[in-house]
Amino acid sequence: MHLALIFDSASIGEWVVLLAVLLIVMGPKRLPGLMRKFGNYYAKFKRTAENFKRQIIEMEDEVMREDAPKSDPFPQSDTPPPPPSPGQEG
Repeated sequence: MHLALIFDSASIGEWVVLLAVLLIVMGPKRLPGLMRKFGNYYAKFKRTAENFKRQIIEMEDEVMREDAPKSDPFPQSDTPPPPPSPGQEG
């Protein structure tokens, strides 16, 4: 389950109840440390997810570059064009 779904699906009232239960169970002295630890873990999770996403995009770009045609679609010729025929105007 994606973490954003959890945050988006909870209403304000549910968050208030959750924080009240945490306050009662953990106590007012331990709650700030617990929230700080949760924030650190969440930040680390987001950083890891962004790095993973960036690596996948880089791998996809590398594969696309390898699959791209190697030849020039408009090659430049070293030979000059042939002269026009005597009946054609140039």
